[in-house]
Amino acid sequence: MEKENQIVLKQKYELGFIANNKQEFKRKVRNLNLVTIIEELESTPSISKLSRINQETTTDEVVLLLIEASKFFNVKNGLNEETLYDIADLIISEYKHYTMYDIGLCLKMAKLGRFGKVYERLDGGVIMDWISQYEKQRDKAILRNAEDEHSKTKGDNSNRSSGWINFNTI
Repeated sequence: MEKENQIVLKQKYELGFIANNKQEFKRKVRNLNLVTIIEELESTPSISKLSRINQETTTDEVVLLLIEASKFFNVKNGLNEETLYDIADLIISEYKHYTMYDIGLCLKMAKLGRFGKVYERLDGGVIMDWISQYEKQRDKAILRNAEDEHSKTKGDNSNRSSGWINFNTI
């Protein structure tokens, strides 16, 4: 039983997780997509919650993700430290409901070219545009999931007798 609890604890996101477990975080993000991220939303703290615990560490974690993305694109004029922190602050203030996994998945999708190509330019505007595009796709996935859940529930309820006569079946 103790081993099972350790496994569960390893899967939970806590502040400092990216800095201390970068490879595990990357592995987890590699396996995420817009469908599987929905499952993570319930069990992973939002950026807002993490920020209330420790604003500085939360910002540093977002900056680490941005640095990884910047290294991946290897553009001539990379992001300087001030710009990285500005972008992180914008993300934290505008996308409070996101989790670190949301940011990781968004940057993964950007690396895969899902938001367009990067032509020797990576700046705050580009990254915030990626997040905006991710937001739209994420919202569609969440809505689709809710509709699927509703359909399943509705299907389960249709087998129960409500006491009313259904004239369509007569």
